[in-house]
Amino acid sequence: MLPHVGAGVLLLTTLLGLGNARAADIDLFQPSGAFALGGGTPQGEEAVVGPVGPMLGLTTSFAQRPTPRRLGVASVEAIMPMTLQGSWAPSERARIDLSLPTYAFVSAPVNDFRGASLGDLRTQVVLPTAGETESFRYGVAPQLTVPTGTGSALTRTGASAGLAMLFSGRSGPMGWLVDLGLTGAAADVVDDVGLGSSGWMVAGVWGHATDATRFGLELDFHHALVVGLEGPNRAGSIHAFAQNETRSGIALGLLGGTGWLRGVGAPEYRLGATLSWHTDRKPSPQPTVVALDDDDCPPGAVCDDEDRDGDGFVDAADMCPDQAEDIDGYADDDGCPEADNDGDGVADVDDACPLVRGPRAQGGCPDQDADGVPDPRDLCPAMAGPEETEGCPDRDRDRIPDIRDACPDRAAPPVARGGASDGCPTGAWVDDDRIVLASPIAFTPGTDSLLDSDAALDDLATLLLENPGLTIVEVAGHTDNRGDRDANQTLSLARAEAVAAALSSRGVASGRLKARGYGDQHPIDTNRTAAGRANNARIEIVPLQGPGVSRPVSRQARPEPTGTQGKLTIKVTAGLWGDVYIDGVRLNQGAPFTDTPIDVGAHNLRVVNPSRQLEWEGTISIRPGETLTVEIPWTTWKPE
Repeated sequence: MLPHVGAGVLLLTTLLGLGNARAADIDLFQPSGAFALGGGTPQGEEAVVGPVGPMLGLTTSFAQRPTPRRLGVASVEAIMPMTLQGSWAPSERARIDLSLPTYAFVSAPVNDFRGASLGDLRTQVVLPTAGETESFRYGVAPQLTVPTGTGSALTRTGASAGLAMLFSGRSGPMGWLVDLGLTGAAADVVDDVGLGSSGWMVAGVWGHATDATRFGLELDFHHALVVGLEGPNRAGSIHAFAQNETRSGIALGLLGGTGWLRGVGAPEYRLGATLSWHTDRKPSPQPTVVALDDDDCPPGAVCDDEDRDGDGFVDAADMCPDQAEDIDGYADDDGCPEADNDGDGVADVDDACPLVRGPRAQGGCPDQDADGVPDPRDLCPAMAGPEETEGCPDRDRDRIPDIRDACPDRAAPPVARGGASDGCPTGAWVDDDRIVLASPIAFTPGTDSLLDSDAALDDLATLLLENPGLTIVEVAGHTDNRGDRDANQTLSLARAEAVAAALSSRGVASGRLKARGYGDQHPIDTNRTAAGRANNARIEIVPLQGPGVSRPVSRQARPEPTGTQGKLTIKVTAGLWGDVYIDGVRLNQGAPFTDTPIDVGAHNLRVVNPSRQLEWEGTISIRPGETLTVEIPWTTWKPE
């Protein structure tokens, strides 16, 4: 190492006294050859050569106010350097770098300059020393600058020489470097601080996220040896960077940073990118083929040049000579087939996702939301939903996923499901054990006089006339719990009879209609709020005889509240959902749910999801003011 240092010191001593024309270079950012080769940091050199052969690169950046403001004005407002780079490494012991900065734009009010300019041509030789280890390397890099820059744009230093001491190391996915340098150059003054000969340092660390992608930080510091009216220039910057390198030798890098010590050359911020290409010295692994001559076999060697399984690996180099290698991009260099690449217990021939682990029940594909729909077919892989809606939630159970449903809490009719419907209900349709109306049947409060219900009655009459198989339907009237119970019973029956009469006037045979009043015996919502009472005061149309109706639908009355309520929370394991029945009445809200008001007392609770084989039933008891949490177990599917 000493001969390298001696040569550099001699060169530096020769040029420290140069007194060429004064023209300061305010851009301290010098792109490194190592970064263009996929190593080092944006300005830092590793004590390694890198790939043997040629390299071409381009580094471009934008720096805002690379000189501090003096009296509210910056000597240089902005610069946009574009540095062309080229390298040649004849061996792993030396690399020659050449770089030429061109400035697409410079705004230097101090010199009344605005436009494009050239920078100084720079060359260096990277010489790593012998005997280093992977965790610690060192070397030197002599540097020389030729005055090709534009003096009036403050992008020219003139002839200069320098020497950098390089220290670096790598351990696994991590790497680091520290470069210490001394540069001899002509003296000048900008913003009353001295520029020219200086000492500098670049330090950086990085880590690999993958074999091809890495992220890191670098810190630089410059201290001039020339003293101006306000002393020598002191400047420092910090940059974060990311880089991705392909196997074809193309590398793309991004960087951004700011000046942490605001001297000349440390901008308010800098943003940049690099693009480079170099020869690839990392070829893809190839099968080892051993060709042996039966007549010239060394004593004691395995002399079998046959290939019994015909996979291109001769038996002497084949770890599985009787099983052919399956060339599929995974572990193809040992001659053995890999029946289960991802090790999930599902053979590749049966695995829809052979390189990603997943349960057998999902065809070997992952299912991160555990809804039974494998991620490759799941439109909502992070949210549980049924198969019918391609794995997306469907709150109103109309088979139109919520992400495409303009009315996610109101079910659309079956004729529109799976089609181009926006998910909003229209008309009337049969759904399980009831007939659903898109428009409600309403009454004048406290009376049996129909109010603005012609659209709903027309839709209902059309449905019944077009479906004569529904031979008997029940028109059931319900009220909320306000007022006298007997009066509520009478009012609910009168309202049911008014609806039956309106349907008869629209052509529905009266013998098909059974009007019944239930008063306030069957609430479907709380009676504590106006919205809940409006839901309870309703007309329900229930098929009693017809296709799919084996017996009249019976409904148990729920116990009346004792003056107060509790709350019910239902959780379903594995993140699934289910329909909820309280005392035989299906709620208009599916599980899971949180803090839903429930009348005090004992209730029968049933949670079902037929498509996922979920069926749970039990008795719960709600005390006044209590919040009861029920966890519904579901163990139909178990990970492989």
